[in-house]
Amino acid sequence: MVSKIRRFLTYHKTKLMVFLAALTLILGFIGSWQYYSERPINEGTKFSAAIYATIKLYLFFPTVGPGEHVPVAYELAKWMAPFVTAYALFTALGNFLRRAWIQVRHRAGTQYTVFGLNEQSEYLIRDLLKKDPRCCVTVVTLKNPEEADRLAMERQWVRIMVLDLIHPNEATLDWDFKRLNLTRSKAVVLFEEEADNFAILRTLQKHLPLDEGTPELSISVAYSSDVMRDLMARSEEALRRERPISALLNMNYFNIPSYMATALLHSANHPIYEANLRRLQGAPASLDRPTIEKRLGRVHLLICGFSKEGQEILIQAVPSGVLQTQQNMRVTILDPNAAELLDELKGRYEFLDEVAELHSFSVGPYSGAFKEVVAAACADEPFTYASFNSPDINENAQGVLKALDALANIPVAVRAAGQGNIVDVLNTFRAEGLSIFPYGDYSDLITREVIINEVLDLRAKNSHMNYLEESQLPNEGREKEWQKLPLFKKESNRAQVAHLPFKVDFLQTFFNLSGGQEIPELITAWEEEYRKVGEPGLLALLAQQPALDYLTRLEHKRWCDFHRMKNFSYAPTTDFAQKKHNCLIPDWQDFLCSPVADKAKYDTFTIFTLPKNLSLSTQ
Repeated sequence: MVSKIRRFLTYHKTKLMVFLAALTLILGFIGSWQYYSERPINEGTKFSAAIYATIKLYLFFPTVGPGEHVPVAYELAKWMAPFVTAYALFTALGNFLRRAWIQVRHRAGTQYTVFGLNEQSEYLIRDLLKKDPRCCVTVVTLKNPEEADRLAMERQWVRIMVLDLIHPNEATLDWDFKRLNLTRSKAVVLFEEEADNFAILRTLQKHLPLDEGTPELSISVAYSSDVMRDLMARSEEALRRERPISALLNMNYFNIPSYMATALLHSANHPIYEANLRRLQGAPASLDRPTIEKRLGRVHLLICGFSKEGQEILIQAVPSGVLQTQQNMRVTILDPNAAELLDELKGRYEFLDEVAELHSFSVGPYSGAFKEVVAAACADEPFTYASFNSPDINENAQGVLKALDALANIPVAVRAAGQGNIVDVLNTFRAEGLSIFPYGDYSDLITREVIINEVLDLRAKNSHMNYLEESQLPNEGREKEWQKLPLFKKESNRAQVAHLPFKVDFLQTFFNLSGGQEIPELITAWEEEYRKVGEPGLLALLAQQPALDYLTRLEHKRWCDFHRMKNFSYAPTTDFAQKKHNCLIPDWQDFLCSPVADKAKYDTFTIFTLPKNLSLSTQ
């Protein structure tokens, strides 16, 4: 009860004080009128006298002295008016001092600028302040936020600015950018609506005061459709040609459902390949490559609920769940609108059927046929991973309970943002070996590391640099080489880094390694053997090292699947504008017989970079 009253007062305090001030004004005027009506006074001046007497109440100088008989309305107003005035003065002084101190803090601490004040941006702001209490956050909004929201932010030393960069006023734009002081920000994050973000981004890119002395600025932009992301990327590339900012702007485009899927499938505790890798435990290290693949099997992913989150899980799973070099992963999709949604997805990804074996059923957890469909799909080929993605936790719980018999010994992800306790209850019904865990909590997802992409981008930059060095290609340093890459190649490097955990886990499991320096030593030995035999001896080396052979072929398959998910197709001559590539030959033997067979070494070089990528630092 107390918390409800406190919340009510917090959000309606200003309205209550305005009401109290108006009530005091009315009572003061009525009381003053009554007071002067009882005394001889010129009728023509009585109105102005009543107004003047009322105003004096707010200035702590009542007209009537103490002890003199006055109307009840005047007596009430006499006590209420000073309270209203004092509240207004202290509030104004508090706001002034707080905002002045915020300005001082913003001149000293690490700065972040966030455009948009909504649920998602508030999660990021909380995470920034939690991890660095001395940091300074500026929130830029298109319109004035609610007073309670403004106060809540300012009490956390967050600066609020109302600024329209969608329809900027050219006359004041230079002054607006000086107030923003973006060149002191470590990162800028755009959380407005997708189209608004595009307009704001265009303004920022055109008018940011960048020069050689300006530090690098990271800009992260939220998007919801691939089309808008591609438009923003093309705009960025065009502007880079117009302005010498390639070394000063680090652009990143993020999609919350996509990040949610990536975090889920690459979870350190329950990765998508967990059940498959378990089959390899205890296997002798002398197994040949075909036997390795047979023991691992392929991923069979169950997706229950195929809305935006479910679709993103499929999109991210295709390159992440590559375990077979000659066979695609299998995906079973259950949703009342599965056929329609899958058809729409295939319209965006032309080669989806070529990178995954898809089976869709138009049933949901509340359907009578749901249990039978799940059982039949599992009997045909056991599931290795399952996700229940409805925003309705009750629907997910219903699906899990109906599918329990098919979910033994595999990870089961349940979308349950803020309701993880329900997942704990579900675990009490589990079959032996079943592991149900929640996903989708914004507090775990919308963080500085994820949204600003600090960790993933750092790993991708270093991975790209290691690749250039391993391939003995010329380079101008990590940052310059990274900024020269178009969005597509940056995403390609991020996808390669995202697949790193499987390669590491595979080597640890297959060779029964404990980690530490054992994996670098193993790969360094392989690399030394390659340096001895050179490119002509590569195939012979792969034949002698089944694990290296498997990882090399797997890397080529992953690379091909990534490109096909970007709607690339094979052509004798590579043309990125037309989405054609001459290495896009998924079958390894066909690739080795092609005119570009000499490029096979680069798949092996990617494996050789693992030791460096394992020891990535923030230097």
